[in-house]
Formats: sequence, C-alpha cells, structure tokens
Amino acid sequence: MRAPVAGSGTGGPTSSGRVRHDEKITIYLSADELLALEQARVRLRGEYRISADRGRIVREAIAMALEDLGSAESGLVRRLGAQAGNDIHQP
Repeated sequence: MRAPVAGSGTGGPTSSGRVRHDEKITIYLSADELLALEQARVRLRGEYRISADRGRIVREAIAMALEDLGSAESGLVRRLGAQAGNDIHQP
C-alpha cells in the first residue's frame, strides 16, 4: 500500500508527491537503456509538464506490462517469447 512521504492537509508541509515504498529491487540497465529512461523523464517534463523521477516511470511501466499480461498479444509475452525463441500459445 502506498503512503505519502510528506505530510498532507492544511497547516502541514506540502506533499512532494513522492511515495514511500516498503519493498526494493535492484535492476541493471545498459548505458543506452539508462539514457533512454532519462530522455523519457525529460520528455515527460518538457512536452507534457509531468514531473516524474526514473523510479516512478519504471513502476508505471511495470504496472502497464502487468495489466497487459492477459494474452499472447501482450507486449511482454511477445518480447520475452521472441527473446527466448518460443512459439507463443494461448493457455
């Protein structure tokens, strides 16, 4: 469950929008992947006025991939299946 880090409500500190997370993972990216992630962050801010740190972008991308995981048409299924050389079959 997500809980804001900063206080909210009247009279308290203004929330930064950051969320405290109880669990942590470490991922390794290539230099090109990290650069693409940073460029996405800058593009979100410049073109859409959305301020998001890299962790938030990664969490949203994971959420999107997991929501889409219901069929063989899933982007995650197609990409991982192609990398593994598997033919994709519906369960």
